[in-house]
Amino acid sequence: MNKNKVIVGVVIIVAVAAVLYGTTQKYAGQGKIEATLTIENGGITTHSAKITDGSSVFDLMTACSIPFEEDGGFVTSINGISQDADAGKYWLYYVNGEFAQLGAKDYIVQDGDEITWKLESF
Repeated sequence: MNKNKVIVGVVIIVAVAAVLYGTTQKYAGQGKIEATLTIENGGITTHSAKITDGSSVFDLMTACSIPFEEDGGFVTSINGISQDADAGKYWLYYVNGEFAQLGAKDYIVQDGDEITWKLESF
């Protein structure tokens, strides 16, 4: 009788482990997207990163180890290069070649997006 209980217990444990393993493998890697970040200012530097789905442009910049400063959601400096309000030059960003319609902290990066920052007159 005890032998049967042990066998049933082992079968249950193996079945639960198999289900958990299958579930883990099914969802491994999901929830991550890949995007490209380019900084244009005299030269061009390009980075690529995998980030969590639902991440902002700020999160992408952090994942790419790009130092930046912001004030109220507006990027004021990238890689130590500050905007110059007196000269009318500001850091502006583009999504897939189109001027961004949302602030960098509000835009949710989509899989395959190409985010490009440029120091431009505005």
